[in-house]
Amino acid sequence: MAAHKTWGPFNFLWKWLNSLPIAIYVMLLLALLNALGTVLPQEHLVGGMSNMPIDQQYIQKYGEQRWEIIRLLGLHH
Repeated sequence: MAAHKTWGPFNFLWKWLNSLPIAIYVMLLLALLNALGTVLPQEHLVGGMSNMPIDQQYIQKYGEQRWEIIRLLGLHH
């Protein structure tokens, strides 16, 4: 009796994650995000530097678009 392979979303994800180029890409992406999180000043370290809210400090330093990216990725805390 031949083994029946199902091609559901789990099997597709499993095959995709078993790819060496994908694994290398994911590790490089994680390293980049870790470095970025290290370079950006964290909220609890910047908060006491002025009377301005932390959001405004980030906007002043990085601009509106970059602040939105920082906020969406959760790199501000």
